[in-house]
Amino acid sequence: MIKKKFALSKKEILKDQRDFNRIFRYGTVLSGYYVDLLYLRSETSKIGFIVKKKIKKAVDRNRCRRLLKEVYRLNKSKFPNNSKVLLLAKTKPDNFFIIQSEVLRLLSHIQLI
Repeated sequence: MIKKKFALSKKEILKDQRDFNRIFRYGTVLSGYYVDLLYLRSETSKIGFIVKKKIKKAVDRNRCRRLLKEVYRLNKSKFPNNSKVLLLAKTKPDNFFIIQSEVLRLLSHIQLI
């Protein structure tokens, strides 16, 4: 079986509600205009994607979630190892490159902490 470099497997995605609650309670928050990044050190590396209901239309929320997944998929190597990360979309972005640059800027702050 060939392992794809930019694939996003189901094992990488956070799904357990307890993990989400733990990250919200004990994690570190980095805020941007479009995206908040929450992370918590752990044994495994996983990622979660959340979109606020402030974005009214389901179509727009789904698009934001797809954009966040694409940002993670293309920049997986820049995310910290051994940590659980949540990407939380706050407002509807204008395009992919804006959201990508904001996530990368927030990730650079993780490296400094």
